Parts: sequence; structure tokens; C-alpha cells
Amino acid sequence: MPLRTLPRTARKREGRHGRCRRLIRGSAAAAAVVSSLFSAAAALSAERAAVGLQTANVAPTAAPAAAVALKPQVTVDGDLVRLGDLFHGEVPQADVPIARAPEPGQQIELQAQWLWSVAKAYGVAWRPRSVLETVTLSRTSYLLDAAAAEGLLLDDFARRGLDPTHLSVQLDNPRFARHLPTEAAGRLAVAHLDHDPRSGRFAVTLRADLDEGRSTDVNLTGRMLEMVQVPVLARRVAAGEVITARDLDTQAMPADRIAGNVVTDASALIGSSPRRGLRPGQPVRVSEIGAPILVEKNQMVLLRVQTASMQLTAQGRAMQEGARGDTVRVLNVKSNAVVTGTVAEAGLVMVTPLSATIGN
Repeated sequence: MPLRTLPRTARKREGRHGRCRRLIRGSAAAAAVVSSLFSAAAALSAERAAVGLQTANVAPTAAPAAAVALKPQVTVDGDLVRLGDLFHGEVPQADVPIARAPEPGQQIELQAQWLWSVAKAYGVAWRPRSVLETVTLSRTSYLLDAAAAEGLLLDDFARRGLDPTHLSVQLDNPRFARHLPTEAAGRLAVAHLDHDPRSGRFAVTLRADLDEGRSTDVNLTGRMLEMVQVPVLARRVAAGEVITARDLDTQAMPADRIAGNVVTDASALIGSSPRRGLRPGQPVRVSEIGAPILVEKNQMVLLRVQTASMQLTAQGRAMQEGARGDTVRVLNVKSNAVVTGTVAEAGLVMVTPLSATIGN
């Protein structure tokens, strides 16, 4: 029995429909696209109902007044994305909210299929040229980091009568960072504070009152420390050098971390001399400094006896080192006599007349 052939136009129509059916049946990706299209349309309908939109009379295929183009990069500031945020050109109902914005500081990618469903639903004359057309949607934010949070707490402590120059706030998470709505900037304040004065531990809630009766909270924990300004060396000072005011700097340190033998008064350092080389930026212990050594052991010095009517001098060799005011023994190199004197200045030892034997 001969096969009946279809007319050419029928064969073309049948071929197109057959290929379409095979594409949908044979491609999991195509089935997913179709499924996502209906899902997006359903979600869109629910969103429009939530904001009170009346779209019954909107013609999905209404002719545009002008060409419309997609915005590939979109940044919003609030909680909602509006139709006009996504498209250039004459966009009907441009101020209509169509989706929720991402969290502050976050971004998402809107796919071509979802964008096309939105365009058709609102009568926007746009359709994707390929599935690769997307919109990267970002939301601006106010970044609250650890430094900013610590500054807010210090300001609050100052309002409570504490001196912020003598306080330091350290969060338990020094890398804390949180993106908040931009309207939170300048509105954050301490809503609740628990503080233990003995340990310095605290738990605080920062709150920003936003528009439309909304608010956002940030909960933090940490420690408040009393700070003390401690003198430290600004440069490396070798043993025997005399420390001057130009050699000193200050460094804030927690009071509970300062050992009892640390020098906390800069005047106690000025004019002193390290017993060994000291590094800059480090607290100086009392045992590490002393009066400058003006006479070294075995150093040639000048011996002097002085009264109201006479003055005698002789050369001697110091048998021990000494600072200003120290009593040292000196060998008279001419008489080989050992005398005792007081270090007066560098290389000079004063001998009292009663013990003077330097003339012989």
C-alpha cells in the first residue's frame, strides 16, 4: 500500500512541532527552563499580590513606546527591586516593586528566563537574545567593623562619665565585620550593656532605628581595659649611654599587664643609663637601669683634695667603677697608695683631706 505523503506546508509544520516536542522531551535542560518559567511566574504573581498590585488589565504583549534595553549591572539601596531598576528606556510601571533585594552588601544574578517572565508580565517590550543575558544585582550597605564598633562603645562610655583616653575596648572577635542597611549609618547606639568592672568583660547590644518602624540589632562581647601611658625608648640605647628626654616615647598598655618593676615615670629614666643594651618600644624595668657610670675600672682618673686654703691633685687608677656619688678606691700611681674618694664627674674623684695620702 503506497504511503500517503503530506502536503509540503503540513510537513513543515509537522517537522517544526515534532522537533519542538523532541527538544522538550529529550532535553532535561529545556524541561528545567520551562519549569523555572512557571515557577517564576507563580512567584511573581504572589509578590504582586503582596504589594497590592492590580495587574488584571495589563497586556503582556503591549506594544512599547520606545526600545527597551536590559541593565547588566544594577545596584539598589533599599529592600525592594523595582521594575525600572532592571531596564533602560520607556518602562511602564517603572516604580512597581517586583522582587526583594539581596541582603546588604550581597549580590545575586538574575537569569534570562526570570527576566523575560517579568518583562512579559508587566508589558515591557524586551526579550533575551540568549540564555546568557543576566543582571548582576547588588545592594549597598554600611560596613560596621571591629574598629567602628569599638569607637561607638568608647563614645558611650564617655557619655557615662568615663575617660575614653584611659580606656581600651577589645572585641572577642577582632575581625568582626557586618553589612547593615545604609540608613543604619549614624543611627547605631548602645541599647543594652552588661559590664563587670572587676574583669572588664561586657556584653552589648547596638541598635539602629530604621525607617518605617524597623530596627536592626548587633550583639557583641569583649573586654574593656584601663590603659596606662608607659615611657619606652624611641631608639636602641647601648649600655652606659645616658638616656635623655629625646630618647623617650610613650605607649599605652593595659594596667593589669604592667609588672610592678616597670618604670612608669619618664623622669626616672632621664639621666639614667642602661646596664645592658635596651630595645626600643619595650617597657623598661627598674633593674635594667642605673646612674651613669662616670668612672670605669682601671680607668686613669684625676684625684683631687680641696680645702678652703689649698687644692692638691694627682693621677690615679680606679680600682672599681662608680657613678656620680659612689665611693671608689683609687691607686695613686706616684706613691702606690690606695685612697678612697667620691666620684664627682667623669674621670674625677674627690678625696677628703683626712684620708688624703696622695701627696706622698
